[in-house]
Amino acid sequence: ESVDATEPVETFEMMVESLPSTETCVKFIDTFPPAPPTNLVAVANVGTINLIWNASSEADLAGYQVLRAEATGERLQPLHSDIITETTYRDTSAIAGVDYVYAVVALDTAKAPNISGPSNQVQETPR
Repeated sequence: ESVDATEPVETFEMMVESLPSTETCVKFIDTFPPAPPTNLVAVANVGTINLIWNASSEADLAGYQVLRAEATGERLQPLHSDIITETTYRDTSAIAGVDYVYAVVALDTAKAPNISGPSNQVQETPR
């Protein structure tokens, strides 16, 4: 005997209940870094180097940190410990005649700030 499975024979409705689940509190943690600053430019002056760059546009942007090395190929190190909110920085610790390489990173407002990749690098020598 054959059965036609395209025609329903009977329809069942069922409702299932369970005990309430345990409440859970969820806290979202921001792990996404801001976009890197762009178009970093350095201008040398007497005893200083002025840096300017384009801002990152994230809503949770806290600010920037300037990185510096004394020669191409050296590891870039933070030039200051505080977060700066402007898109300009004047390096007054630069020594005349020494070549410096700079980059800038963006930091967000997360409790442990997420740090962007570095901007483009620029090289300049103060007079």
